[in-house]
Amino acid sequence: MIMEKIHLANLQIKNLCLENSHVKKIEIQRCNLVDCDLSLTVTAGEVRISNSRLENVQLGVFSMVTSVENSSQLIRCNLRVVEELFVSDSELDACTFKGSDEDRKDRPGNLFVPFFQQSELHGDVTLPFDKVVCEETYFHGKLLRMTKGGSSISLKRARLRMLPRIDCEGKINLSLEDCDLLDPCCFTVNLTAYKGIHCFKPCEFLEVEFPSKVCEINFPKASRFYNVRFKDGLEACVANGCRFEYCNLGYGQEAMANCLMTQCNFQACRFPFLEDGSPVSNFAGSNFVNCRIQWSGPFAHEESFVINSHWLRKWNLAGCTVSDGQQV
Repeated sequence: MIMEKIHLANLQIKNLCLENSHVKKIEIQRCNLVDCDLSLTVTAGEVRISNSRLENVQLGVFSMVTSVENSSQLIRCNLRVVEELFVSDSELDACTFKGSDEDRKDRPGNLFVPFFQQSELHGDVTLPFDKVVCEETYFHGKLLRMTKGGSSISLKRARLRMLPRIDCEGKINLSLEDCDLLDPCCFTVNLTAYKGIHCFKPCEFLEVEFPSKVCEINFPKASRFYNVRFKDGLEACVANGCRFEYCNLGYGQEAMANCLMTQCNFQACRFPFLEDGSPVSNFAGSNFVNCRIQWSGPFAHEESFVINSHWLRKWNLAGCTVSDGQQV
């Protein structure tokens, strides 16, 4: 069956079934749909769901564009996403995206970026996408699973009480921009961007890499960093009373620029060599155990961390201790 348009408005429908059809556009507005099946054998140029409630609805339609908007609510539904997905001002509860991976197997060059805006996702979520962008969007489940190695998640302008555990078979990247972290969070994935973040409770960073410089972040007291690599260092950051274990604080003269990191504990960490043009930083009252300073130039090497070292002369190390018991 070939149709120009299917427009459902102000209806309550149960057990609707659509199959073996081609439709240019499917619109569902102000409807309540329960136990319906829009089969995998249906194609559509666009599917638009607005101000509607769908429960146990299988949206298997092969559609280039799918949008869910205007206070819609989807409960235990499946969304088949071929190219574009926009979710705005809506809720998805225990929803899946089955069929989306299969549709893209023969198009590896395409990058699919679903966009969630001012929405809420409940329950554990599996996202079979290359990249996901979320703006003012909240995850309420305990697990967020990405099926594609190398995929990335971007969270922007959100006040987050929790972050789900992010699971992926391969490498995954997380970007946080202009977010408030209201409760303690634990990060275990690479943070490609960490900008404009306000942490209100201590956080944990475990086996994390920051590939770009971390700037102007105030890490709450008692935050913990374990095997964290600050590839390009830190600038104008505050981390008083924090714990760093097996961390690499970066290379080069700008790696630790204008930071306030007093009364911290550093264990088996790597710090950069400093020269005449290096910025000043404050590490007063900190403890350094089995730490080293590292040089990444043409003759890369390491030296012991010694408080009166010429290479650390740009840091305030007043009241600090090192593993051999030296003090100043």
